[in-house]
Amino acid sequence: IGLRDKDPGARRLEKVANKLTDPDMRVRAEAASVLHAVGRAAEGQAKALVAALDDPEEVVRVNASHALVRIKAPLAVTGPALRRVMAKDHSDEVRAHGALALGQVASQWDDATATDVIKALDDVHGEVRAAAIWAMTQAPARARKILPKIKSLAADETPDVRYAVEEAIRVLEGEADK
Repeated sequence: IGLRDKDPGARRLEKVANKLTDPDMRVRAEAASVLHAVGRAAEGQAKALVAALDDPEEVVRVNASHALVRIKAPLAVTGPALRRVMAKDHSDEVRAHGALALGQVASQWDDATATDVIKALDDVHGEVRAAAIWAMTQAPARARKILPKIKSLAADETPDVRYAVEEAIRVLEGEADK
């Protein structure tokens, strides 16, 4: 399908996504931010956002990871890249948003994805641990299997982690009673 076969909104979004490769970092960051603001309607641009996760500039990777959380693109499109950044990106914000984006598509997880999210529970940064806890609650059957691990974070030094543990226990033990 050529650009003129697409609706005007799709053409505009594609033009925005093309700016993710602009030489100017500010243009790339703004393009990712615009796709974040558009949300689910930008799902067709998920591959371009996944490519932006490899940008050398942290602000671009952060904005692209934020957009992928909102877009909720299929795991087949985003999974490998989100798993990689969740485990290895030097930005704690990008790692956390990798976990959050994976949580949005938890119903599509395979065992490897679940294992990687579980590993993120041990991340050195609290924001990532809290995001991984939330992501696990989106896959309740898997999360219940590791509930002792989640509960072990109840005394974490990071308030967001402690809150995430409380919410996870409430959700997972509450759902288990239903």
